[in-house]
Amino acid sequence: MALASALLSLALDHPLGATVAMTGEISLNGKILRIGGLREKTIAAKRSGATTILFPKGNLAEWEDIPQFIKDGIEGKPIEQYDEAYNFLFKDLDRLRAWTLWKDELEQARQLEIAEGKAAENGNGNGGMIMPGVHSPPPRPVDRTL
Repeated sequence: MALASALLSLALDHPLGATVAMTGEISLNGKILRIGGLREKTIAAKRSGATTILFPKGNLAEWEDIPQFIKDGIEGKPIEQYDEAYNFLFKDLDRLRAWTLWKDELEQARQLEIAEGKAAENGNGNGGMIMPGVHSPPPRPVDRTL
């Protein structure tokens, strides 16, 4: 969950709060899977200054077993699907800005694809493979001495 959130934070140019800790693995369909060591992870999060910890809903019983003196000062948020974590972490995201953030770069990549597609039609492309942002190497000289 932390790695996916960090990558989204980078891609959306939206820093995450330094007081939020998270643990849990994301399945391919977005489910947050159970983890081990929630007590220890909560202690570590608290020591590092976190005031909120996101953890898999499957670990709720383990959360409830953690002594209150450990949970004092840190709020636990059980998460079942990643979209719940996303909505919590990115609640103040400027969605319009996020949707248009990569607009210019995507348009530039599209123009490059079109240009390389025309080059491929003329026999100067990279075999028809379109790779945005990657320019084809210059053609090698042909050795005609063979």
